[in-house]
Amino acid sequence: MTNEVLITVSGLHLSNESEQNTLEITTRGTYYNRNSSEYIIYDEYIDDIANIPTNNMLKIASDAVVLRKKGFINTTMTFKESTDTVATYTTIFGTLLFGISTSDIYVSRKDDSIELNINYSLSVNNDDISNCTMNVKIESVAD
Repeated sequence: MTNEVLITVSGLHLSNESEQNTLEITTRGTYYNRNSSEYIIYDEYIDDIANIPTNNMLKIASDAVVLRKKGFINTTMTFKESTDTVATYTTIFGTLLFGISTSDIYVSRKDDSIELNINYSLSVNNDDISNCTMNVKIESVAD
């Protein structure tokens, strides 16, 4: 895997009211491996709201995946299979306390790519608000 990578993040949120919300971003970033964990660093912009970047750090460890966001959105979300975690999610509009219940995490590695799939549910104030899927594809960029 090269240090320069192309990252595609796609997500699906299904609310209890059967509403479906999807998102997908593709951007360039940086990959490195340190202390048996893989790190992917990239920026994302929420075009409809602000032209302020959110710096993302995705850490893939043997027992968990951590997504840290700093900028327009500030949060640290921890996904650990069959485990409930809590994350504070802050934007310029306010702060929410999310409950995250991760059902499964799948990671597939090849010489020049990584695919990550996470299935989880979100809750606010102990009320389930959506079932979610996050898919991340990391591909080496040729020098």
